[in-house]
Amino acid sequence: MGVRMRLTRAKTKSRRSHHALSEPRLSKCVDCGEPVLRHRACESCGKYRGRAVIDVALKAEKKEKREKKKRAEAGAGQKERGDAPKAEEKEVQTAPEVEQKAGPISVEEMARRG
Repeated sequence: MGVRMRLTRAKTKSRRSHHALSEPRLSKCVDCGEPVLRHRACESCGKYRGRAVIDVALKAEKKEKREKKKRAEAGAGQKERGDAPKAEEKEVQTAPEVEQKAGPISVEEMARRG
């Protein structure tokens, strides 16, 4: 079995010259004027070559219904686990700030502060 030869940088780069990405080809929708990928139905109006092929209003309604159901299920799951925010939030009590005197503190004062 023979040993594989190393390729030069020029050979490698020349092979990779065709790997570049190209921008998607966009056209304007005849009805609404939105940019559309070629040979695809328009996402905003649902038409392809002048004919309505997608009922956009129905699709949006279904999506909204699905999201509403998902939010309701997520809210129910939080209530079961106890993660749901409580109606009455208790105020967090913080320790009163201690005024510090300038200079060294005596042993008695340290004992008193705890």
